[in-house]
Amino acid sequence: MQTKENDFKELIALAKEVTGIDVRYSRSRKKEYVQIKCAIVNVMRRYYSASTVQLARLLDLHHTTIVHHSKDHSSRYRFEPDYAELYDKMVRFAMSKSETISTEKMIQLMRSALSVPDEIL
Repeated sequence: MQTKENDFKELIALAKEVTGIDVRYSRSRKKEYVQIKCAIVNVMRRYYSASTVQLARLLDLHHTTIVHHSKDHSSRYRFEPDYAELYDKMVRFAMSKSETISTEKMIQLMRSALSVPDEIL
C-alpha cells in the first residue's frame, strides 16, 4: 500500500503544478476540484491498480463516489477539455514511471479507457 500512497502523492503534486489546486484536504464540489479528483481516481485505477476502497481512503471520500468517478470518466473526457488535458498529463506521467508495457497490456488499457468491446480491437 505504501507505493500506492507515494504514487497518489505524486499525482496530487502534478495536479497542483498543472492547476494550482491542492485537492487533498478539500471537500469542495466545485467543477475544478471534482475534475482533479476524477482524473486521479481514473489514473490510479487504470495504471496503479488501486481499489475503490484504497482510493476512498486516500481521498477521504465514500467508495461509491470513487465508483461514480470511474463511470463518469468517458463523458468527462469527451466533453470537458480541461479534464481531458489533465488526465492526459497524468497518464503520460504514470507511463513515464512504469516499466515497458507489452502490446497485450497496451491493448487492454486502450479497451478499458475507450470502453471498446474486445472484438473491435
